[in-house]
Amino acid sequence: RAIEYFERSIAADPGYAPAYAGLADAYALLSGYGLAPAGEMMPRAEAAARKALTIDEHLPEAHVSLGFILGFYHWDWPGASRSLRRAIELDPGYALAHYWLGFLMNQIGRYEEAVPEFVRAHDLDPLVPIFNRGRGLAYALAGDRARAIEQYLHTIELNPDMMASYGMLAELYVLEGRNPEALETLRSGNVRLPALWAHAGDTERATELLLEAVEYSKREYVYPVPIAAGYAALGEHDRALAWLERGYRERAFDMVGIGNQGSFDRLHEDPRFRDLLRRVGLPPLRARTISRQVDESR
Repeated sequence: RAIEYFERSIAADPGYAPAYAGLADAYALLSGYGLAPAGEMMPRAEAAARKALTIDEHLPEAHVSLGFILGFYHWDWPGASRSLRRAIELDPGYALAHYWLGFLMNQIGRYEEAVPEFVRAHDLDPLVPIFNRGRGLAYALAGDRARAIEQYLHTIELNPDMMASYGMLAELYVLEGRNPEALETLRSGNVRLPALWAHAGDTERATELLLEAVEYSKREYVYPVPIAAGYAALGEHDRALAWLERGYRERAFDMVGIGNQGSFDRLHEDPRFRDLLRRVGLPPLRARTISRQVDESR
């Protein structure tokens, strides 16, 4: 629906740059939310973002749109950072620019840069659920899990339908050794990520969800990375790597986070995984790990 309305706006005024920036975001987020392959949506998004900048180089929204595409599709970290920082330079109060810069910095392991951006986005617009979730991630990255848990609970109160918040809260409970609360959180949010269920101790549910996702992928597009994470969490490393290779070929949105995803901890010694990180342009971060800490607690 958003695409339809942005296209109507462009038809009414082909020189209106914000409509192109909005169109770029709509296409990009179809890929970002796992509803369509990046190869289909991101080139359309990039064309719209660059058109917006051709019309108005000083439009911060267009720089954010392009930064998102450069980071999460082209894996061009310097280019993405420049675009997002340019947006902030043009409008320091643009909360979304701070959020996406923080998100990108987190994914590539530059946590000291991610934390203040998440905090700034939340300070600027404290009622937006994704900015609340970002604040929780900032606390988690800073090592304050208690405040992170409190923040995620607040985020869920603001928007009970945001599944990702339940998943992030459940991950923190696992890290704290509070598996019953993790499982209850996963059930409450109807979280369908097999890896989280496996790390929380319910391998039966994890296997069930994984098989459902694989079967569904034969009919509709699905993110490859959560399936890979599920296999990795269950110890099936060859299958995990096969799905990660699929994510690489498709330039899937969440490939940028595989370096610091705990489910892939045990793959870091595999030369195939290290080669994959190199091709995506990521260092072997291993910073926010679930599996290693679970193992150490046993």
